[in-house]
Amino acid sequence: MSTVNNMTRSPPPMPEFELSHDEQVYLASLPVQDAYNWVSQRQSKMLRCYHSLRALQNSLIPANRLPNELLVMIFRFVETGQYEPEWTRYIYMRWFKLMGVCRHWRAIALATPYLWAKIDITKSMDFTRMCLERSQNAMLEIFMAECIPPERDHDLFLALPGMSEVLARHSTRIRYLRLPHLTLADGVHLFPWPIALMSGLEILELKPHSLEQGPLMLPSNLAFPKLHSLSLSQRLFHPNHPVLNNLVELELDHSLEGFATSMDSLLGILERCPELVQLSLRSCGPHLPDETTAYPEPARLVFLSKLRSLTLWSTPTSIPYFLAHLELPITTNVELRSVDANVDFDDENLAIFTSLLPRDHSKILRLATVQFVQLSLTDEMLELRIYQYPGTGLKGTLLEIAYDEAQDRSTEVLLRRALREVTQLFKSSPVIQMTLMGHRDALTVGDWVDALECMPRLKYLDFNTGLTASIGEVRALFIALGRACDDASGGVPCPDLESIEIANPPMANGVAELLIDCLEFRAEKGTRLAELALFCEIVYEDIALQGKHQEKLKALVDEFFYNPPYDSLPGR
Repeated sequence: MSTVNNMTRSPPPMPEFELSHDEQVYLASLPVQDAYNWVSQRQSKMLRCYHSLRALQNSLIPANRLPNELLVMIFRFVETGQYEPEWTRYIYMRWFKLMGVCRHWRAIALATPYLWAKIDITKSMDFTRMCLERSQNAMLEIFMAECIPPERDHDLFLALPGMSEVLARHSTRIRYLRLPHLTLADGVHLFPWPIALMSGLEILELKPHSLEQGPLMLPSNLAFPKLHSLSLSQRLFHPNHPVLNNLVELELDHSLEGFATSMDSLLGILERCPELVQLSLRSCGPHLPDETTAYPEPARLVFLSKLRSLTLWSTPTSIPYFLAHLELPITTNVELRSVDANVDFDDENLAIFTSLLPRDHSKILRLATVQFVQLSLTDEMLELRIYQYPGTGLKGTLLEIAYDEAQDRSTEVLLRRALREVTQLFKSSPVIQMTLMGHRDALTVGDWVDALECMPRLKYLDFNTGLTASIGEVRALFIALGRACDDASGGVPCPDLESIEIANPPMANGVAELLIDCLEFRAEKGTRLAELALFCEIVYEDIALQGKHQEKLKALVDEFFYNPPYDSLPGR
């Protein structure tokens, strides 16, 4: 049997689109109407052939030769995104525009139930029905948009009965449900949804749009055997509620107010959730009086052996009281945030950060593992972050302590006290990186001497002076770094220091010369700096560095980076 070589096979003849001489003669002999009909039929045939060729050509381009499974993955990536911020979680169907690329892509999208299984029920009844139909048997994600235009409130309220009936038919397919307890313009509450029949529900979020209506009681007859993530706001429920079984993630916001024994209720809830990996409590649990100075010893402890993340927002007196009742794994990342705007930061006896920790700091803080400390101060927040290893990522975060809404305070004094407390707290830790971010600071030479002595292993120092920095604070840093230690060794502070980064450093009035003297002194002592970076991000005449100083600094460090002020660039 002979084989045919595809490379030498003759191509089939191309269809003729131009009328032959015989066809033209034939058309001339026909009546006008018959000729018109013949031309119409020929035109339809040519158009079908044209579209067929276009589809064939389109199928041969590289993008359309991808396997369907890979193309669906691309659609899915456009939908979710690997690096999407948290606030975009409910922005969906971004892949919808891809259906207009070509017929092939549209056909793939229409034939992929997963893409239609995430439904915003605030769109319209017809849209919801279309998505339910195209999702076929896929598990559903049902949610309501964060914000609904006021003009649509009433229309949505009228559509709820029909929407409830439609969703009830697909209740066993719903795996994710997010329903804010919205309030209409006339104060009418949206009635409960048919969620009792959702046997496949895995994630449930019930959050009100505002905090004006007060808490609602979560029905006790709700039991979801597959539920592993629960997020409630302004919902009260009993510690023995069946929804607590098998939870891996739990978020409560204003969900325990009103219980006479809220600590007992909260501990009872946590005892029912031994599999918890992520726990977030905001304005929940005990609220001790502000004048409380000593809270009672815990009557019982709850050990959450699998917890990896704990977020606790409450008052400064309630946070340590709650933490004293917990036993956490050493790998748990903890975020503590004080939401009390009445904290008296002018009180010299106030331990700014350690006052939010339990008496036994080791329950939360593992000093032996801390390598990176970051202290930030702005008009609106005071924050301390502690990392397990150097860098800027959040994966190694061990502890985050922050004060929100703390205004009308003396930030100059506050930063000095915070830096002193932090460096003393981590004096025994192997800290090799420290970042300080703030403004309106007045750190003295003594402040920096004490801080550097507490962190002798420091390698990386990022000193962010902020937008309104004073000359004194940068001068004080260079003086502290360019002096011999007080001990008999005659060495320099932080002998392992390799890198210094400073934003907006004032260089006038002899500061540049002081920096050069500092680096020369450290080089003579055998502790030459590997990297120096000066970043000027504002228009401020005192932060410009003269050319002669730049040349000297380049000779004193291995790598020198300087970003001059915008108005000092050539041509400005």
